[in-house]
Amino acid sequence: VSQSRYTSRSNIKKQFSNSEASINEASASDILSFYPNPTSTQLSFKIQPSYINSNYTIVDFNGKEVLTGKVSSSEMNIYIQDLPEGAYFFNVENASNGLTKTFIKN
Repeated sequence: VSQSRYTSRSNIKKQFSNSEASINEASASDILSFYPNPTSTQLSFKIQPSYINSNYTIVDFNGKEVLTGKVSSSEMNIYIQDLPEGAYFFNVENASNGLTKTFIKN
């Protein structure tokens, strides 16, 4: 098996060297949760209060930013009825952490 198919430890360390900016998947679900997922018209979410007043972006799988906004409370609704069906990334960043989760629009 070719060694090039694997990521070296040094590359992993470089990718995650800033521990304050990385969040493991288990804690990410405690910080941000979507419902329903998948959804067709409205994405509702709950987020920790430390993200209030943070900017969010919704990006499609091609990397195109399709929606932006500001987190105004720990429970919000985003209307996504005009987005095409597919999978999207929801990105939010506060002063010390960034978080990305995926949701499905059907």
